[in-house]
Amino acid sequence: AREKAGKRTLHSHIANALFDIIDQNNNNKLQKDEIANWMGAAGLNQSEAERLFDEADHSKKGYITREELIETEFCSFFHPEKC
Repeated sequence: AREKAGKRTLHSHIANALFDIIDQNNNNKLQKDEIANWMGAAGLNQSEAERLFDEADHSKKGYITREELIETEFCSFFHPEKC
């Protein structure tokens, strides 16, 4: 509700900061290799990185937008049974 009212939530601030960390080339898009690098640094394997990328790339255009990452991250954290 706060997001729709134009007020950023704590989750939104954190998710945006995470996006900025992962986006190594600062093009405002996350490519598969950027996701793999980030997840590898977190100790996760390549198949998990590919699964997350495929799950978050809603429009199947080969990259993840800021909005897609935030939506996917929010859903998996707060409503994992629906994601």
